[in-house]
Amino acid sequence: MKRRWRRILWTLGIVVVVSFVYAWFFGFQTMMILETRWIARKSPIVRETPRALPDTSISPAHGTKLSYFGYDFEVPWDDLDLAQSKTQSNPVVLRFRSGRSLMFSSSPPRHFVDAVSKEMGQLDGFRGIYGDAPLQSDYAFWSMILAATPDQVNLFSSRKEIVGNSMLLVMKGVALPQRSGIFRVQTQGFKGFQWGDPKADPTHVVADLFADDCGLEFVFFGKSKKNPESISQAEINRVLQTVHKTEHIPSQAASRPKLVANAE
Repeated sequence: MKRRWRRILWTLGIVVVVSFVYAWFFGFQTMMILETRWIARKSPIVRETPRALPDTSISPAHGTKLSYFGYDFEVPWDDLDLAQSKTQSNPVVLRFRSGRSLMFSSSPPRHFVDAVSKEMGQLDGFRGIYGDAPLQSDYAFWSMILAATPDQVNLFSSRKEIVGNSMLLVMKGVALPQRSGIFRVQTQGFKGFQWGDPKADPTHVVADLFADDCGLEFVFFGKSKKNPESISQAEINRVLQTVHKTEHIPSQAASRPKLVANAE
């Protein structure tokens, strides 16, 4: 009997020692792994990283060429309802008689980085973890956030890596404007991301484009209770692939909306 109790006590002692050693070396990692897995369950989109668009075709439909904030682009619809649109502010909200609508806005460079900096008070802590490169532009900052996945937080990660990736996953789960996919977008003069797949969610899709001197955002609103018309990827591509700076625009009129012409 005594020998049996000795074995039990010896086993319990080993368990306590092993548990202590594990907690000492891996307790923080385990806690953060559980937290990141909880984030992934609550917001599964954080497991995704940007991928190529499944459809790169461009709608050839007769449309309208528009100009706002010093940028021209084409929409593949010719039924713009100016009476119902809001075109005197940034963003502009364009409504079409079909029931579709489009919101377009422009922002200065590093708008997202500066917003995060203002919220946190400073970015010195970010630089200490991620370096200076991701903070040079909104595109670089978003690329860093979107590259983070829960699998990067594991028992053998360093504390710095765990803290860094965990912070990115929290921002990724909160900041993403859509939950049905993340896609890379490349145009002549811009690169960025599309949030949402119109096939998976035809109600709305968000696209953010970045250049050295600006950021542009398009929000496409499609199918709803009041609107039977959905939006397609080809229609979204028509808008994104035609956006460019307005040539020879007077500086005083750079933020003034203007209907330019019908696009064939």
